[in-house]
Amino acid sequence: MSRENEKTLIRIAVCDDNMRLCSDTEKCIFDYRENSQEFYDVEIYYSGKTIIED
Repeated sequence: MSRENEKTLIRIAVCDDNMRLCSDTEKCIFDYRENSQEFYDVEIYYSGKTIIED
């Protein structure tokens, strides 16, 4: 596979205690991903403690 066809992995962490906001943000990312040339790995966290532990 040539480098022109390789996709970049973009890791995104969304952290907020508002579940609705996290869900809406994740949906926006996945909608954007549909037209993107990159791979996206999205992790959702609902507290600062869990994101630090991970």
